[in-house]
Amino acid sequence: MGTPERVEVYSGYGTARQTVERELHRLGIPFQTGDRAGSSPGAVGALQTENSQTRSIWVTEEEYNANQDRIEAILAEVNPASHGDQFAMQEAEEDYDVRGCPACMRFYHDCFAACPLCAGELVPGVELLDADQTEPDCVVVAVGPETDMVNLMARLRVLDFAAEAGRAGRPTLALLTLPWTELVDRTAEAEALLRRESLAASAGGTD
Repeated sequence: MGTPERVEVYSGYGTARQTVERELHRLGIPFQTGDRAGSSPGAVGALQTENSQTRSIWVTEEEYNANQDRIEAILAEVNPASHGDQFAMQEAEEDYDVRGCPACMRFYHDCFAACPLCAGELVPGVELLDADQTEPDCVVVAVGPETDMVNLMARLRVLDFAAEAGRAGRPTLALLTLPWTELVDRTAEAEALLRRESLAASAGGTD
């Protein structure tokens, strides 16, 4: 008999992760914890004591299907802005796309309607990759005043994103980037924060 399919319901650290674990335990929903790759799993259904390490929480697909409403209620309590159907989030990550500016040779999150630096038309990112490249190193996810980008970078870093802010072509403008692989792995989580800050929508302008 094979190993049951698992669904990752949360990834994080500190009191938020402890809250998810505590509520799953209280409701009698068996769960397992470990790093994102799934190694070093904790005991099923047991409360964990590590508070500073980022760890993921999984339940079996059967338990998720049977308790989806209750699990979603827990996630809404912990992070109202980013909770959602787990399978829908996974599909969004699989469908993630990226665009590129041939003039600036930068890759952009798909919220951008045009290049915010030169106002040029964006093309599918794959067209800008070198022959030996399969993916870009990093993707611009927001553009704005340097102070705003630095503040957003700090909030993303609290969530263990390797965000970087740097100046663009104009002295008052800065770019915020995320590693491609990290953005693909955590699309739903990153986009929830960008929407919450209302930066992704405004970055689509060409002023």
